[in-house]
Amino acid sequence: MESRVERLSRLAVVDVGSNTVHLLVAETDGTRLTPLDDESARLRLGADVVQQGRITPQKISETVGVLGQYVARAKQLGARKTLLLGTQAVRAAQNGDELAARIKDTTRLTLDIISPQLEARLGYLGTTLDCPASGMELVADIGGASTQMLFVDQHGVEHGSCSAAVGSVVLPTRFIRHDPPTAEERQALEQEVEDRLREAQPARGFTPESAVLIGGVARRLRRAARLSAGAPLVRAFVERLAKVACEVSADAMEVLQACRYEDADMIRSGAIILREVLRLTGMEYCQVSDNGIREGAILALMRGERI
Repeated sequence: MESRVERLSRLAVVDVGSNTVHLLVAETDGTRLTPLDDESARLRLGADVVQQGRITPQKISETVGVLGQYVARAKQLGARKTLLLGTQAVRAAQNGDELAARIKDTTRLTLDIISPQLEARLGYLGTTLDCPASGMELVADIGGASTQMLFVDQHGVEHGSCSAAVGSVVLPTRFIRHDPPTAEERQALEQEVEDRLREAQPARGFTPESAVLIGGVARRLRRAARLSAGAPLVRAFVERLAKVACEVSADAMEVLQACRYEDADMIRSGAIILREVLRLTGMEYCQVSDNGIREGAILALMRGERI
């Protein structure tokens, strides 16, 4: 009989996101996953796209440099395959193709600019590692430039998905000019979230029995709530966090250990987005997964699923 060790494969995924570029190298058998390296560089490509509609030459050079280092690191660790994924910032950038071409020239690998639907699917696969569904489940990923939502049952069958153009980097870049935000800035930001989520129609006639939140914003919100492992983010707390975070300065949030100074706007916008997602889907709380699209992509690669 083939041993579990013999069935393990070492794979790598680099996710070029709106806030960070993130590398994950892991060993997996297609069911479980053991990280070997997990690192990120905060480049905030999404802010460039909001302000200029494109990624600046400096950020392209920085991104290509980071990708070169990460691909070399994956090779050093013995990854048999390295997958490069681009999400909303690359999808929306007028010069996303230029970035992809520069990356291929440097790494000899193709940057796969994935659809919102595939992004949501990979995020769900990641959650199966620590938050398996027992019924109809909502999986939400609040990214830097967009929020993906997927409805899936306990058998992994998808029952609908949607994407809203609101994220934790894009919103502050567009609406917040003061610290803390003015009442007018907060109202404009909240209205944008409500409008975009209403257009996305996250409920779509489904009544989820549970909800899971993934991504960097999810983990930051969990830290702000000082939650222990496995404890849910409760809607009533998220509503309070959204209110208070917009009333105090970034300095105060750091001193009170709610977040780092530079993450204050992500907490503010992320809490407002999550509050509205929970309200529109009728959920009173959500679990926070430590896994997401990178882990999901590695599982999909091992299972032979097309990405």
